[in-house]
Amino acid sequence: MTVEHVGDRVRQPPACGGGPILDLALCLILAVIVMGLLLLAL
Repeated sequence: MTVEHVGDRVRQPPACGGGPILDLALCLILAVIVMGLLLLAL
């Protein structure tokens, strides 16, 4: 899963710059995943 997410991030330009709704949704999903991993690491 992580490899696919990294591939998508490399393929697409930065999505958090305020773009279409899909880019915003992807940015929020990535943020939630990162926060979840950080909480699990604690």
